Amino acid sequence: MAISLKHSNYQQEIIAAVIVTFYPDKEQLSLNLHHLAGEVEKIVIVDNTPSSASNSVHASCFPPHEVIPLGVNRGIAFAQNAGIRRASDLGATHVLLLDQDSALAKDGVDKLLAVLKHLEKNGEKVAACCALPCGGKYPEGFPLIVDQDGWPKRVLPPIEGETKVIHTIASGSLIPMNVLSRVGTMKDELFIDYVDIEWGLRAGYMGFSSYVVSQVMLHHSLGDSSIKFLLTDRYIPTYSSFRYYYQMRNVLLLCRMPHVSWRWIAWHIPRVIFIKSIFLILTSKNKALTAREMLRGMLHGLLGKYSGSPKS
Repeated sequence: MAISLKHSNYQQEIIAAVIVTFYPDKEQLSLNLHHLAGEVEKIVIVDNTPSSASNSVHASCFPPHEVIPLGVNRGIAFAQNAGIRRASDLGATHVLLLDQDSALAKDGVDKLLAVLKHLEKNGEKVAACCALPCGGKYPEGFPLIVDQDGWPKRVLPPIEGETKVIHTIASGSLIPMNVLSRVGTMKDELFIDYVDIEWGLRAGYMGFSSYVVSQVMLHHSLGDSSIKFLLTDRYIPTYSSFRYYYQMRNVLLLCRMPHVSWRWIAWHIPRVIFIKSIFLILTSKNKALTAREMLRGMLHGLLGKYSGSPKS
């Protein structure tokens, strides 16, 4: 999905933060907005909360910031795209994607922009400069997926400087608008899960690179909780059952896309479809429901079916 831009050859940066919310804690969101307001020129909040809910975000909730209340849950991809389009209309040259519970370190935006400009000056085609997400079981940073001889490899922080990655999470990512105009925005039909991974793989296929900047930390929650995976150093995030539908469906849908390499598929699919799914079913409190949603997602993914998604 491409967008037309007003500023393709920018000289002065105008950064707009796009924050997607869903049943947010308004007090915590207000605090995050307060810290962010001095670091960006614009803030656009896109709310996926049903309008009937008491904690839905209305247009007058957080002046002077813009609020786009969708009224129903349209998914993370649709909401991000709505925010990106509005940021473009406001003249933004870059967007900073954030989740409602993500907190960027002080001066993080300036540091991300400085690294991005340095890389571009050195001739790099930069898709995104991303903060290093941390929190929970990974206080020094979440694992990163890097390229090693054409194959994905999982590495654990601490790391120094900026690290080129195959893909990263959307929250904490600073993306130039002119990259979005070439690569396109997020795929609405994925709804949630693998949205940021698909975009990163698509950008990489088109010759752009994503970087994680270790000097900028992003406090971020991943999943409802996490479980240590057997005797490894890895923790598996857990979610409600409807999310497992999207995870299994979307990972298989990605396998059908021409910009997703066979090496990524060969590395990723066994970990998700066989190891992760079996582990999560065995450790789930509701094994039958978890297994049913995973199997339904796998079936729809194999069939290339985007419909039939849960409405939660």
